[in-house]
Amino acid sequence: MPIRGHTTVAAPLGQTDESDVYATHEARRGKGGLVTGITSLAERDAIPPERRDAGMIVHVLEAQQYYSLSPDLITWQAVNFGAASNNLYVPTRAVTSDAVLGIEDYSVYVSAQDNAITVFLPSSAAIGNGRRYEITATDISFAITLQAPAGELISGDASYQFGSVYDSITIESFASNWFIK
Repeated sequence: MPIRGHTTVAAPLGQTDESDVYATHEARRGKGGLVTGITSLAERDAIPPERRDAGMIVHVLEAQQYYSLSPDLITWQAVNFGAASNNLYVPTRAVTSDAVLGIEDYSVYVSAQDNAITVFLPSSAAIGNGRRYEITATDISFAITLQAPAGELISGDASYQFGSVYDSITIESFASNWFIK
């Protein structure tokens, strides 16, 4: 059934050049990515296979919930981006002794009130490009050191020393190293 006010498309759309300001599609009818304007779970489940892409996110209005499509292109899993207020939620962790950061960590608060602490980064080569951590020193009575794995660097150095209380950095993995943003 034709959709009023739309042109039938038989191939993917593209912009004419980099200066083109027109969108290539509506979020509701694109392939993969973020799909909005879906009213029900039944409508979500009826998205045709040609418009499905593993990892795509769909917002369902009646459920007030986001869902991510699994690699099998059939199974949907609820995704929680935050509290009912729709604020972005990020995993937080308090560190009071030596610790190794993992995939589940993001915002890390380090207190060296009782002893010196070393926070070890995972291997950038193993974790892949684009992994970020926000690390904040909440007490520096003793030294807090952020340590790169052997053979990797943090913006050119093997480690980073926090200099003052509330010193905070964002660090990102790229090309088998870590970079302070």
